[in-house]
Amino acid sequence: MDSSTEQLVPRESVTSSEGVSKFGAIFIVCNAALGAGLLNFPYAYALAGGWRISLIMQIIVLALSIVGLHFLAKAAKEKNVSNYQDTVREVVGVRFGVMSMTFIMLYTFGCCITFQIVLGDQLDLVFEQIFSNTNVWYLDRRFTITVIGFVSILPLCIPKDIGFLRHASLLGFLSCIFVVFVIVTRYADPTPDQDPRPSVVPEWPYSISSFMSALPSLFFAYQCHVSSVPIYSSMADKSPKSWLLVAGLALISCCFVYTLAGTFGYLSFGLDVNPDILKSYPANDPLVIVARALIAVVMITSYPILAFCGRSAFLSISGLDTFYDEIPEEEKIRKEKWRRIVPTIVWFTAALALAISVPNIADVISVIGSLAAFFIMIFPGLIMVDLAVDHVGWHKSFMKILQVSIGSILIITGVWIFGVTTTLAILNF
Repeated sequence: MDSSTEQLVPRESVTSSEGVSKFGAIFIVCNAALGAGLLNFPYAYALAGGWRISLIMQIIVLALSIVGLHFLAKAAKEKNVSNYQDTVREVVGVRFGVMSMTFIMLYTFGCCITFQIVLGDQLDLVFEQIFSNTNVWYLDRRFTITVIGFVSILPLCIPKDIGFLRHASLLGFLSCIFVVFVIVTRYADPTPDQDPRPSVVPEWPYSISSFMSALPSLFFAYQCHVSSVPIYSSMADKSPKSWLLVAGLALISCCFVYTLAGTFGYLSFGLDVNPDILKSYPANDPLVIVARALIAVVMITSYPILAFCGRSAFLSISGLDTFYDEIPEEEKIRKEKWRRIVPTIVWFTAALALAISVPNIADVISVIGSLAAFFIMIFPGLIMVDLAVDHVGWHKSFMKILQVSIGSILIITGVWIFGVTTTLAILNF
C-alpha cells in the first residue's frame, strides 16, 4: 500500500470484527434521526399549518435525504473513508472538508445539549409524580442530569465502534414507538384533566415566517447524514443495494413515526401545542409518565451516536489524528484509549454544563436545525456534482447530467433554506 492510499485509511475505527447486520444498521439510522425532534414535531406541524402541508414537506425531505445518503455512501466507498467530513474533503476539497468538520462539531454539540435538556425536562416531571417532595438535593435537575449522564450516557460514548450501539438503538426506537402510541391514544381517549380539543384547527400556516420557522424542525428530524457514513462503514454488507435498503427502510419508519406524532399531537392541541408535546398532557397521566421515562431512554441511546461523530470531527480539525498517525505503532496502541476518552469526557462535560443553563429545546433546535440543510442538501449536492463531472464525457450521459442537475438544485435550495431559517432563528431567539 502506498503512502497516498494510507492517508485514506479511516482513522476513527468504526468496524467490528464481523460488521453490523442490515437489521442492526436500520435501527442505528432510526435512532440517529429520532430523538428530541419527535417531541418537537407537533409544534412544527402547528407552525407549518397542519398535517397535510407537513406531510408533503416530510415526503420531500425524505426523498432528498435518501438521495443524499446514497451518494454519501457511494463517495465514502470510492474514496475509502469512514466519516462524513473525510468524505466531503476527499470528494469536494480541503476547504469544504474543514467547513464540514466545523459544522459537524457545532451541530452534534448542539444536539448533545438538546438531548440533555430533554432528559432533564422529562425526569423533573416524572419525579414530581413519584415523590411527594422534590425540593431535595438528590432530585435537583442539575444533580439528576449529571448523575444519569455520567452513569448511563458517558459509558456508551467511549467505545470506538459505532456498531456497538445497535442494541441500544433498538431499545431507543421501541421507546419512540411507545411515545407515539401515547399521543395517538390520548387523541382517541383523552383524560378528564386534559385540555379540551380545539374547535378549530388551522390547516394553513398563519404567516410565511411561521412556515419557514417549521423547516429547521423538519430538517433536524431527518438529519442522520452525519452518522450515516460511520454506520455504512460498520456494516458487514457494504453493497449499494444493501445500504439503500437500510437507509430507505429507516427513513420511511421515521416518517411513519413522525407523521403519527405530529398529526395527532397537533389535532389534540392545535396552535396551543407545547414545543415539548408531552408537556401538553396532564402531569399525572400514567401513560404520559411512562412515556416521559422512555423519552429519557431515547435521549440516552441517541446521544452517543452524535457524540461519536462530533469526536471524530474534533480529532480531524484539531490535527490530533495527524499527530497520532506519526507516532510509533506501539505507542499508538498504548495511547489509543486516551485519545478517545479524554476528548469524549471534555465534550460530555461541556455539553452538560450548557444543558443545565438552557431551558428551552425550541431555542436550540431553531439554530442547529438550520445547519442540517448543509448535511442533507448542500454537502451531498456538492458530492453529487463532483462525482459526476469527474467522469470524462459526463455531459454526454443523460444520467450524469441528471445527477448534476439534482445536485445543483440541492445546493441552491439548501443555501436558500439555511439563510432564511438562520435569519428567522436569530430574530426569534
